[in-house]
Order: sequence, then C-alpha cells, then structure tokens
Amino acid sequence: SLEFFLEGTRSRTGKLLMPKFGILGMIVEAYRRNARDDIQFVPVSIDYEKIIEAKTYEREIGGGKKKKEDITTLLRTTSVLRSKFGRMHVQFGEPISLKSFAEERSLPASIHEEHDEAWRDNTERLGYRILHGISKTSTVTPIAVVATILLSNKGRGLSRSVLLERSAEFIRFLYGASARFSEALASKETAEAALSEAVEKLVDDNSVSADRPGRGDAEPIYHIPEEKRVILDYHKNSIINQFAAHAIIARVLANYDGDVYQYDKIRKESRFLSRLFKREFIYPVGSVFANVFDENLAALAIRGILDVNEDNTITVRKPERIDSIGGFLDNFIEAYWVTANSLKELRTFPLWEKELITRAQEQTRREYLEGNISRPEAINSTLIQSALRWFQDSGVLESRTSGKRKTLSLSKHYSGDALEKLVEHISQFI
Repeated sequence: SLEFFLEGTRSRTGKLLMPKFGILGMIVEAYRRNARDDIQFVPVSIDYEKIIEAKTYEREIGGGKKKKEDITTLLRTTSVLRSKFGRMHVQFGEPISLKSFAEERSLPASIHEEHDEAWRDNTERLGYRILHGISKTSTVTPIAVVATILLSNKGRGLSRSVLLERSAEFIRFLYGASARFSEALASKETAEAALSEAVEKLVDDNSVSADRPGRGDAEPIYHIPEEKRVILDYHKNSIINQFAAHAIIARVLANYDGDVYQYDKIRKESRFLSRLFKREFIYPVGSVFANVFDENLAALAIRGILDVNEDNTITVRKPERIDSIGGFLDNFIEAYWVTANSLKELRTFPLWEKELITRAQEQTRREYLEGNISRPEAINSTLIQSALRWFQDSGVLESRTSGKRKTLSLSKHYSGDALEKLVEHISQFI
C-alpha cells in the first residue's frame, strides 16, 4: 500500500485543491512498465470538526506569509494537546482501477514514446477522477452545515429557530445528493440535537455571537463577527462540492427578474459560471455539461423548488430557496469580479504576479468597505490566485517568467472592450 496526498499541500480554505501529478505520474509509469497487472486508487477524505491551524490559515488567507516551522514553534503547540477540537472523520470512496481506466481509453500498458502524450493527458483525467471521488466522500458535519447556513444568510443574523429550520432543510437537500454524513447527522432522530450542539460550540469559541435584543426574547439571534467569517468559510468549503452544481443554477435563476425563465438562457449562463469556477469546484470527469445541467435541474425540481415546463421554460416555485442556495457562491463571485476589475491596471504596464495579487486583494478590501460587495471572506489571497490562474487559462492574461518572477500582462484581445464585457458579465451575478 502507498499513501499520498494528491493535492500536494494542505488546503488553507477547506476546499479541495487542484491535483498535482508528480507521484501519480510515477505510479502510472510503473503500471506502463508492467510492475503490476492493476493498481487500485482508493479516494480517502479526512475531515475535522474544528481545525488546529485556524489562526494561521486566517493570517495566510489575508495575505500574510507562511511562517517557517522550527523547534520553537513546535514546542509552543503543546497547548493543542490540552484542547478539544471535536471529532475527526475518515471516509473511503469506491476504488478506481487503473487497468479498467486504461482499457476504457484504449491505453496500452506500454512505455513506448508514441503513447506518452495520450498517457500524459489521461493521467490528468485520472487525477481529477480520484479528486472527484474524494469530494463525494467528504463528511457533512453539524458545524459545516451551521457555518454554511450562517454564511449564506443575506441579513445580519438568524434566530435560533430559523437557523435550525434552515439547517435541517439543508440536510434534507444533501440527503438527496447522496452525501456522506457524520454519525449524528445520519440519523434524523439525533440530527437536531447535533445541530444545536454545533451552534453552542461555535458560540463558546467566539466564532458565532448570540444576542438577545430584548429582555423578553426567548431565543437568541446568531450572527458571525466579521473577523470570524474566514474560519467558518473553511467549514463551508469542506462540503461545497456536494451542492456547487445546484448553487450555480440557483445563482443564475436568482439574478434574473420574473417567475418564468427560458431554459436555453439559464443553461447558457450556468455553463458560463461552471467554466468560470472550473478551478474551484470538482466536476465529474468526462461528463457532458448538458447532461449534468439537466440532472441538477431535475434534482431541484424533485425537491419542489422549481418546475421544468413542456414549453422549454422554468418556473420557480420557491424563490426564497433559490436565493438561499445561490447565496452559497457569494464570496466566489465577488472575488472573481473584483479580480477581473483589477486587471484594468495592466493596461498601463505589466505587473509581477505577487504584486497583482496584492493589488487585487487591496481592491477587494476597498470594495467591501465601500459596500460594493458584501462578503469579507472574498478578501482571500487563495481565491484571488485561483481567479488569476483561470484568467491565464482562458487567454485573458499572458505570462512571462524571468528567474523566479512571473510577469502578467493583458492579451491583445482583452486589452480593449473584451475585458469590460467580461467584468460586466460576472457583475450580473452579484
């Protein structure tokens, strides 16, 4: 047995990172050399109710540099042994046979150079298939559910009864998505108590505030202090692949006026958002977008949230649910919009990548303080870096490397109105 971490490093945001192909490529090459008749890849998800490195991740996401680990730092962490961080969950997914994967794609177990390119391309597909397996095994914990509901709320806070009601509704939604649950949430008899306990844990460690505005108020109002949203966002991101595809459709529906929508238009705009966030969410490998869209639209219809009519239109039955599900993407859309806006600076002169990330983060913070965006967790260096990589992959940016420095500039096509149109297109979903 060989254990390795496909992402290559720890996620600072709780969200799965894009795969690295070094060790995976070595294993595939061993198979091509007939070291084994077959190799089984078993996706494994390791999830925590609370994270030890919360403050470190918060600092790094905010733009701070990663501190080098040394013996002094190690000795200071002994306090962790006296702290309570809740449960850890380990889930195993369905094994993926490399032999079957190769046979599906007519890839010979041969080391000849003529097969190198095909194997290289399919090794990437294999990596994404393994990562998708990991995403489907991620454990839905009570804290992740409560964090997701609180973060997506449009108002300042939620009463206890409303928070628990929306959390229970969200769990029912995830039941239909075949998500993996912690033991407490897997049983309907214990789910409500587990959610209540999760809320109290978050209040106890000051991640969530509980206020009673009036002396006669029987139940508290829960809200997240601004500086704690990044930490709760970590827990939301740990399960986001369970509902991201549904949230994309909901977001498109939520940003158009009216009750009846044209199917073709909603599918077209959902495709745009899916492509925009291809570095954020893990999609099934080899899937056809039209089929995936129809499956997720049908899932929303089965839950009674909308109707798909015979005349090629969509009718929303529960707009409040559409707003809630679409709200899960707030920080992603806001971060990408501001990053796209910051690219206008490149019209004057190219910038080093690190400098552009810093400027984009500063502009995101400015937009938040001015009230143009609503989510402080959008001020996230990791999210901004992902956005810049997407702009490079999509031909918006061109890069040039000199030594260890990468310089970014606008491509010729996007040096004019094309960039303005892209920024405007993304802004439609804010």
